[in-house]
Amino acid sequence: MDLFFRYSLLWTLAETASTRYEIIAFITRSWGRGECVMTALSYVDGEVTSAKSVGPMIVAHVCNEVGIWIGKNAKTIARQWPEVRFAYYRWYRNRIRNDFASGAVQFVDQSQQNLQLKIRVANLIAQPNHRRAIGYWAFEKCLLAVALKARKIGATVHLSKIGIDQTRNWLYLEDMISRILSDNGIRVFIYVAFKPVNRRVDSGFQKNENCD
Repeated sequence: MDLFFRYSLLWTLAETASTRYEIIAFITRSWGRGECVMTALSYVDGEVTSAKSVGPMIVAHVCNEVGIWIGKNAKTIARQWPEVRFAYYRWYRNRIRNDFASGAVQFVDQSQQNLQLKIRVANLIAQPNHRRAIGYWAFEKCLLAVALKARKIGATVHLSKIGIDQTRNWLYLEDMISRILSDNGIRVFIYVAFKPVNRRVDSGFQKNENCD
């Protein structure tokens, strides 16, 4: 399906006029004037909690829709940033009165814990439950929200390699991340416990150059 058409569908799902305006502005800046430069995904050995970069960072990870904090990556994030897990629980408990739903994103500012790093952890609601694979449509909607936020604050984006069956799901998710984030000028780092085949492992970080 054409990417512009998919963004048009996301636009129809936007709940507020301001959100729709941000989506239109994002597409216009990305394609209309041709100002953004595509960047390759950078693969890094290690855990996403070790992320370091010049400037603001968004550490994104996938959560489920049933209020269960589970998984190796989730536990690693909870050890590093305990408040992120508590924020997710509060968000889920009050879901009747807030925007908790498939495709929603919660940004938790963790910059105060380390004054030298400006970190926001993004809880992406893109998994129907803790036993099922990531929902592609929900994940795409989450990535668009992350892209809008990253462009707004000039952040790099950091994710762990995700997917319950990584050998089956990862290539599709990787393509989605590339199209929505890195192809629109947002620097993205993917963290893995081993060096992937035919991928460049980037041990250094550069300042994110955003398109205004």
